[in-house]
Amino acid sequence: MVGHNLGANSIKRAKKTVLTAISYYLVFNFIFGLLVFFFPEKIAKIFNNETLVIKTCSVYLKFLSIGGIFLSFGLIISRSLQGAGESFIPMLNTIIALLLIQIPLAYFLSINLKLKELGIWTAMPVSNIIHSILMLFAFFKTNWHNKRII
Repeated sequence: MVGHNLGANSIKRAKKTVLTAISYYLVFNFIFGLLVFFFPEKIAKIFNNETLVIKTCSVYLKFLSIGGIFLSFGLIISRSLQGAGESFIPMLNTIIALLLIQIPLAYFLSINLKLKELGIWTAMPVSNIIHSILMLFAFFKTNWHNKRII
């Protein structure tokens, strides 16, 4: 829809489309995230009945529910910029968030600080937050909407 609106020379409508998509995604992720955060054991039991698996999965689901809220911004803006023809900024921001932040942080927390899987799971929402901040900056501070595709 962003590309369609930009093709119609409606930058304002393209930006509004992105913000509307973010708000819908954010509301959905927030509601779903609350359910996952407060009832992780019930969700885990759907897939497995072993106590250790349920305990481990429940902790992971809490991390996932927190990080999922921030996916709204990063994911929607990234795809919107790509739809507008701007693929370099989303690629660069994803490289920064995943390769330069998430993977080294997961390694450091899990190995060096001996947090094991908790270190890996902590790195995921941190990376999501950083990716979202980078994408929000790209959305509001760059000229992605002026990109012309021949």
